[in-house]
Amino acid sequence: MNNLSIIIIVLNLSILLRSACCITPGCGCAPPPEMQGSIKGRIMSDDKVPVPVQGVRVEADNIDAYYGAATTDENGEYEIERLEAGTYNLTIRKMGFVNKYINNVEVKVGKVTNFSFTLERDVPKLNVEPTELDFSHNIEQMTFTITNKKSEKRMIWEIKIPESANWLSVSKKQGVLGKGEELITVSVERDKMPSAGNYATNLIVKSTNGGGMAEIAVTAKKK
Repeated sequence: MNNLSIIIIVLNLSILLRSACCITPGCGCAPPPEMQGSIKGRIMSDDKVPVPVQGVRVEADNIDAYYGAATTDENGEYEIERLEAGTYNLTIRKMGFVNKYINNVEVKVGKVTNFSFTLERDVPKLNVEPTELDFSHNIEQMTFTITNKKSEKRMIWEIKIPESANWLSVSKKQGVLGKGEELITVSVERDKMPSAGNYATNLIVKSTNGGGMAEIAVTAKKK
């Protein structure tokens, strides 16, 4: 094998390696400067008082398999540089938050695309329906549902009945709920009511692992 053949083989290998690099996530291969743009922004939590979210992984990829990524700093800021001009889909991930997917983010040559947004915390969200139970017409039992509407995480819930409402009982006072719902039966025992008249109280339904709280207004009547 002569020197010319060796040089040709080396050049071909270099081209192949560069091509492989350009479709390999995170390899650092970038398009020529005249074809580059970038995406930058700030990520905040969706709390009532939003705070910057550090350590969020932001990944950008397009149909040409070009890929770039960045991680937010302590100010919640990120920048994905040296992206080939085109349209990208963003994938945003951080443990403890709901993954977010954003499509059709445009990157232009020589331009910075500003893209800021909020992330939703991955916590349960308690919901009850209905929120009023009326036992006025000699009804003895009614039902309501507890639902975890927001998260894949299991929700730990409990029901509290005021001590003064000893005439009221529920079929289940606590439990753990994933996706789906729990049907609760509420019963009124009128023989425990001290006298005739109208009665009213509130059931407190609470998630003990961050899902919130709800009240159910209960009214009853003893003749």
